[in-house]
Order: sequence, then structure tokens, then C-alpha cells
Amino acid sequence: MTFSFFVYKAIKAFLVPPGLFVTVTALLGVLAFRKPRRKLLAGCLLTLSAVLWFLSAPLGERTLLAPLENGIVAELPPRSEQGTVMVVLSGGSRYGKPPLEVEPGPYTCQRLAGAFITARQNDWPVIMTGTFAGGDGYISTARSMGRMFRDWGFNGKILLEESARTTWENMELIKPLLHGENARSLVVVTSAFHMKRSLWCARKLLPDMAVFAWPSGFLADGRPFSPLDVLPASMNNSLLAIREYAGLAAYRLLH
Repeated sequence: MTFSFFVYKAIKAFLVPPGLFVTVTALLGVLAFRKPRRKLLAGCLLTLSAVLWFLSAPLGERTLLAPLENGIVAELPPRSEQGTVMVVLSGGSRYGKPPLEVEPGPYTCQRLAGAFITARQNDWPVIMTGTFAGGDGYISTARSMGRMFRDWGFNGKILLEESARTTWENMELIKPLLHGENARSLVVVTSAFHMKRSLWCARKLLPDMAVFAWPSGFLADGRPFSPLDVLPASMNNSLLAIREYAGLAAYRLLH
């Protein structure tokens, strides 16, 4: 990568959001140091600029996501073991104007893709868990997930849990379905960044169940460092990571 190309990418990165927010807050911080000096305000603005820079740079995203995703071992129970059930946690949906127009969102699709081949190869029952949208007439996210699985060609048993609103409720409300299947092992499918919280809830609420992780959609980039990794690009993954840390802390405090 040439220096001129890096400069071109840097100018672009700092002139469009979220880099523009970094630029504006940094400039306001510098201006606040001018007479009459407002040192506290200037310090706050420059700190905010640095935080926005960190959150929006790929290096910052990787730093926040890696502890959530690293160390998760994808593992399945032995094929010969009876009583295995797979659960796929919803990760949001897109709701259209017609009530039946409910499409699994990007994270949900990643989770379904991660579950599909494995569930079909092992002929396991699959629980789809996710609640309804606001308003009348919409099908649940769980039902839209099951419909997509069928469209892909899955012919096995699909069970729906359509009331859970949180990860804790996902695991709490699938208990009757697991008991109905005489399940002894549970394979949890969710996004890699969401797996630690999901496993914590599953093991807390299902202490007699052997719980296995089957993560999908890893977000922490493992490629070698590039100078472009320090340029603002997107805050999406950083905010996902912060939300997970907050969720883990809240669940451990509340439960």
C-alpha cells in the first residue's frame, strides 16, 4: 500500500460519518482551548473524539470483539448420542407492511445458515426461538425462521418458541420443549459475539443438560494488521460488543 493511497483513504474516512464525528469533536476541542479557554470542555471534547475514533476503527472493533469470540470452541455431541436438540436463537427480523411479510434479519440468517447443514446431517429436532413484532397479525420471528429452514429443504422436526424477548427468556421458555423431546444434550446456535451470554444463560437455567456451542458469523477479523485499521469505518461491531458486555454484566447481577 502506497503512502498516497493511505492519505486518500484517510481524508475520505475523516470526512464522512462516523469519521466526520471524530473530526468535528476534535476541532471543537481545539477551539475550546482558545481564549477564553474552557479547559474542561476542551478535554471532554477531545476525549470524546478519541473514544469515537477507537469505536469506529477496525482496530477498536477487533479489540472489543476478540474477548467475546476467542476461546469459544465449536463442539457437537457424538452422533451416537440420543436425545440431542438444537436451538437457534433469533437475532432480529425485518417487518414489512403485509403482516405475513417477516424476514429473518442478517444475524438471524447467519445463525440459520450455521445450523442448517449440521441439523440436517444429524436429523436433530430444531427449536426456533423468537417473539412477535409489535402490532397485530405479524408472525413471530421463530415462525419466519422455521419457514426459511423449510424453504432451504430441511425436512426434520421444527419446534417453535414464540414468546422469548431476551436471551434469558430464550433458555427459560424452551424448557417444556426440551422435556417433551426427552433431551439430554442441547446444541446452542447463535452469533459468535453472542455465544458467551447464551451459554451462561443455558447452563444457569438448564443445569442438568449437556450444553454445546455451535457459533456462527464471527466478526473479529483475524487478518494481519494494516494501517487502514486505524481509520474510522463503522461503529456497528463495536456497539454490538459493548451491548454484549453490558448484557453479561446485567445478567450476572440480576440472576
